[in-house]
Amino acid sequence: MDCESLSKIIGYYCYPVSEDGNILLIETPFRFHDGDDIPAYAELGPHSVRFFDDGDVYWHFAGLGIRMQSEENKQLISDIAEAHGLTRTEVWEVELVARPDQVAAGFAQYIAAMLAFVKWEKERDEALEVLYREERARLA
Repeated sequence: MDCESLSKIIGYYCYPVSEDGNILLIETPFRFHDGDDIPAYAELGPHSVRFFDDGDVYWHFAGLGIRMQSEENKQLISDIAEAHGLTRTEVWEVELVARPDQVAAGFAQYIAAMLAFVKWEKERDEALEVLYREERARLA
């Protein structure tokens, strides 16, 4: 499989980001709640395609000021990933490995997990907004 054939299967353009052409960046229209791009990469193997985020979910949430080293937040990332059939690696990548005949379904699972992270971020932001408004009302 190559970038062109992967693009035809998943419906999104991709381009190589590694010298050997086996690591691809996939361009999607999906965004985090704050507008940042949702990461989507593919690593082409001889008998599989690995979809992964290159640690970007971790860094996105860390950039929001979320303490990602806390056990609760580590578990949160793992729980969301695992609920969609993905895993969190020791280097904070969220990934899914698909057989060649399961690439479309694997990519859909990967995107579903990424959108679950977006949902969590949105709910978190909304909860923080409620707390902020309650505190302002209390101080007024």
